[in-house]
Amino acid sequence: MSSPDAARTPALAELLAPMDVETFLHRHWQRTPLHLGGRSGRFADVGLDQGAFFEAAGLPGVKAKASYRDARDQHVELDGVAPRQVRALFDAGLNVVLGNLHRGVPALGERAQRLRSELGLTGTVSINGYLSPTGRGSGLHFDDHAVFNLQVEGTKRWRFGGAPAVPFPPRNLGLTDADLQDFAFSHPWTELEPPSPGSLQEVTLVPGDVLFLPAGTWHDAAAVGGPSLAITIACAPLRFGALLARALDHALERDLRWREPVPPSIGAGRRRGGPSGYFTSQLELVREAVARLTPADLELAWRKDLADFESNVRPPVADRATPVLPGTRLRTTDPLAVVEGPDEAGEPSLHLFAGNRMAIVSVQAAPLVAWLTTVETFEAREALAHAGPGAAWAGVAAVLAELERLGMVERVEPAGFTGEA
Repeated sequence: MSSPDAARTPALAELLAPMDVETFLHRHWQRTPLHLGGRSGRFADVGLDQGAFFEAAGLPGVKAKASYRDARDQHVELDGVAPRQVRALFDAGLNVVLGNLHRGVPALGERAQRLRSELGLTGTVSINGYLSPTGRGSGLHFDDHAVFNLQVEGTKRWRFGGAPAVPFPPRNLGLTDADLQDFAFSHPWTELEPPSPGSLQEVTLVPGDVLFLPAGTWHDAAAVGGPSLAITIACAPLRFGALLARALDHALERDLRWREPVPPSIGAGRRRGGPSGYFTSQLELVREAVARLTPADLELAWRKDLADFESNVRPPVADRATPVLPGTRLRTTDPLAVVEGPDEAGEPSLHLFAGNRMAIVSVQAAPLVAWLTTVETFEAREALAHAGPGAAWAGVAAVLAELERLGMVERVEPAGFTGEA
């Protein structure tokens, strides 16, 4: 297990070194591919080698599949592979993929959570593992999400386009005649053309290397000179339309007209006004709700999605036998942000966010919460001094204890320290 200080190392900065984060975000994020050379053993902290890969196939939440090229050189996938079949399929020459490794391997779960938090990504950040025999890998395709490819063992040859063929594509696409025809029929506005062989760049990844590919970038890959073990970090941010839908759902959930499913009778004309009348009424409901939305409402929906991460990293800690005392030294585990908005009962509240954690406190704690967003390490008595006129220690201690329980703050006192001084 990594130390608290190691856990606080920015995952994105570690992944991109020696390039700085600002340069990456300005030049490459969702724009152009990036290859970064590394060093052997760079990803040893995730604890994944071939043996661990086969063991991970049986972990809760991890899903295995395999792929191969058929006699027509078409990419074929086998879903629902049982854990006991993974090694045999690999030995038979198939490419094996373990999906959702971040759910089963704590070190990968922590890396995914921190990367998602640092980038401020809504949606999902997931980690998959790829074990490929020599000459095996993935056929030419593009994904609807950005991907960091991390080479762990062996070498892998990649070919990829210099920019997205379709910026922010509506879905994944493989380079087969059937897939291209279906994509062109469903999304004619893309005017997509298959890549010419000479338009693709080529690079061979060795252990420690990273290859970033924006969404919509054509690419394929194959192991060379022996088996290849790699992990991918897939970043699939929430689109604005989906975020708006969540904000609307929260604003309208008490309205029966919003909760009601689309009635089956409208198409048969058994509802007054028929389909047109029904949809006219529903659109008016939505227009009125959108007109009432504020930027703070959307920020609250955005931050709630950031806090709703599905991994098992940083579970709430058990209640401490020693309560928070005035001399207890604490530090925030992630930068804190606060948004005012209604709680589940509709009462005005403050929503405090840190990484993938969320706490809801009374608006009376506003001075304390505002101060906590400006500090990193502090003594609990300082929190009382900034909690506003008339604040009582019991109320401040209760807020700090809840933040500690949620893993939003942690103690930094030396061993044997009681916090009483």
